[in-house]
Amino acid sequence: MQVLLMSRGIAQLCFQGFSDMALTDKQQFFLAILVIAFPFSAISGDPDILTDFVVPLGTNNTLLDGNFFTYTGMRSLVNSGPPTNFTVTKATMAEFPALNGQSVSFAVLEYPAGSVNPPHTHPRATELLFLTYGVLEVGFVDTTNKLFTQKLEAGDMFAFPKGLVHYQFNSAENDFAIAISAFGSAAAGTVSVPMTVFGTNIDDDILAKSFKTDVPTIRKIKAGFCFQSFSDMALTVKQQFFLAILVIAFPFSAISGDPDILTDFVVPLGTNNTQLDGNFFTYTGMRSIINSNPPTNFTVTKATMAEFPALNGQSVSFAVLEYPAGSVNPPHTHPRATELLFLTYGVLEVGFVDTTNKLFTQRLQAGDMFAFPKGLVHYQFNCAENDFAIAISAFGSAAAGTVSVPSTVFGTNIDDDILAKSFKTDVPTIQKIKAGQSMQRSKTSTGSVPVETANPPVEIGTRGTVGSLIMREIEYFSQLELGCKDDSKKPHSNTAGQLGFQVSVIGT
Repeated sequence: MQVLLMSRGIAQLCFQGFSDMALTDKQQFFLAILVIAFPFSAISGDPDILTDFVVPLGTNNTLLDGNFFTYTGMRSLVNSGPPTNFTVTKATMAEFPALNGQSVSFAVLEYPAGSVNPPHTHPRATELLFLTYGVLEVGFVDTTNKLFTQKLEAGDMFAFPKGLVHYQFNSAENDFAIAISAFGSAAAGTVSVPMTVFGTNIDDDILAKSFKTDVPTIRKIKAGFCFQSFSDMALTVKQQFFLAILVIAFPFSAISGDPDILTDFVVPLGTNNTQLDGNFFTYTGMRSIINSNPPTNFTVTKATMAEFPALNGQSVSFAVLEYPAGSVNPPHTHPRATELLFLTYGVLEVGFVDTTNKLFTQRLQAGDMFAFPKGLVHYQFNCAENDFAIAISAFGSAAAGTVSVPSTVFGTNIDDDILAKSFKTDVPTIQKIKAGQSMQRSKTSTGSVPVETANPPVEIGTRGTVGSLIMREIEYFSQLELGCKDDSKKPHSNTAGQLGFQVSVIGT
């Protein structure tokens, strides 16, 4: 009873005053299930290691002493002068090898007056920020696009949940601020939204479609960022060394997705286990897709824990994605899982940006699969002029979550001045993009979203891989031409055959 009352209280506290997106009775019920299920789960961060610690390749364990577990890289911050630029000094596995496998890291953040830490995410960890001096305005956006903000003063802490877009802004006019952040990962990673989206080589037309604006506006924002090819960002010897450590350490780790449950499955509150039958483990929500007409709007039909309660604790979910000709699935992330996309019909141009801001792109044809790593910004684009595309995506989480970059950053109430600083542009440009997002939400709510026309296909990029064997694979794909149009194909009257392709492939 106490747990039930606690779950009900949490639901009321979390959504009080949020009338526009109030939870239905069903959603509150599943939130209660989640709280009830918590005691039966084993919480995990980084993959667990099966040794006390991981040492660098070639190190003699008998010679290790306290120096290996000591990091002195923060000494330069002691007694230093006030910062003149926003600066982050990290102590992650890359700088401090002893953290490998320890699921923790630190960063010291220094904010001059009026500076901003632009919207970004950490794909692999929650950030717990402790403000030690000054004032900060902070905020994050959840996967329902609700913006949570707070004004902090020295001594305050604030938690930014894993994988969600967040920012910090020093609103003081004449004083700096200092914060220390802890992460539940030795390599939390940082995905800067401005740099990832506008500082890489994602095609201008794709970005214009995604942000509901025009190409000149996209190019104006891009001009504020310096482009770097991957050759300019080549791994240093030290970075290659730590990459080797990671590969060597892999056999000593236990891979985990969602928190493990300690029962075979999790049933809804009040359910009599003896009355469970096959219906509980059956989901019929995809039936409407079979024999349906070709899509007129980009559509995602999900089978996650929210729609299919039996997935709770099972670390897996599905989604069917339908792309009309010329449509785009805008840049987005999944905070809690990698997406493995299986294209069952049509053609797609896809891409993702890693945490070094390298863009990996590929053109897919029916039968291809593509993996979008957990927490990284990615997109898909149907470059065909006259035909649709169908894909089925699997996720290694029952609730992978979706953070849409355009709507999260420009479709919420993040201050115009903060966004202008972050994207190195002016307020009118920010307001123009925000207007496009507002119009899109209005069209979506009225069901009048038009089918977008196709743009010329973007040029295929290199596949992000390392090693001589993989380099030969890159050379192969660089010579392979996959057309976006196939004149022999005509639009089908329904999607049954396209979804059925998956069955025939698996059955062979």
